[in-house]
Amino acid sequence: MHLSYFGGVTACIVPDSLKAAVTTPSKWEPDLNSEFFSFAEYYGTVILPARAGESKDKALFENAVKILYTRIFAPLRKVTFYSLKELNEAIREFFEKHNNIPFKRLKTTRYNLFMEIEKNKLKPLPQVRYEFKKFNFIKVAFNYHVYLAEDSHYYSVPYRFAGKKVKLPYTGTAVQIYHENIRIAFHRRDRRASGYTTNKDYMPSHHKYYFNWNPGRITGWAAKVGQSTK
Repeated sequence: MHLSYFGGVTACIVPDSLKAAVTTPSKWEPDLNSEFFSFAEYYGTVILPARAGESKDKALFENAVKILYTRIFAPLRKVTFYSLKELNEAIREFFEKHNNIPFKRLKTTRYNLFMEIEKNKLKPLPQVRYEFKKFNFIKVAFNYHVYLAEDSHYYSVPYRFAGKKVKLPYTGTAVQIYHENIRIAFHRRDRRASGYTTNKDYMPSHHKYYFNWNPGRITGWAAKVGQSTK
């Protein structure tokens, strides 16, 4: 469930120490997955992975999973869905019902407790929802381009960074390139296989001269001499 569902950001998030969240588990200083860390940094929250062998770190959550399994998974297990959106809508409907079922011992519901006690403790959400990022750590080629393997596409960086190691975070729409935590290049993502996205401002002066001589300009110049030359 995304933070937008709750209408705010919690002070911390306690996940399991699964590989999708934690690169190196540790009771004291776990290393977070780059994608998960970027998400937490954007929302200004802290990730506190549950410690291995410390069941008390997530005891309430484990019990909630069992209840949700019977109230959401069980009723939907034999239903066929034809899109992720359709599945999510069905899950949300059962989730809303679950949150409004009264407790056995308390004369209230989970939703009411959330609104009365927890809602005003949340930090405000950013105006723009976080766009999921992936990360690559690669070396800039001699021609001052980096290779995004997922799309088989090349992106330019300022030529002086040729041979340097860089970090390449990218989303569905944009590619950014960082060297020593300073952004050195930004491009719109292009999924053309074996294609090049080159910013002329990143090129050395002598390369800019040749770059301007594209096939169209060359044939146009030749046409001034004659059709045969063209």
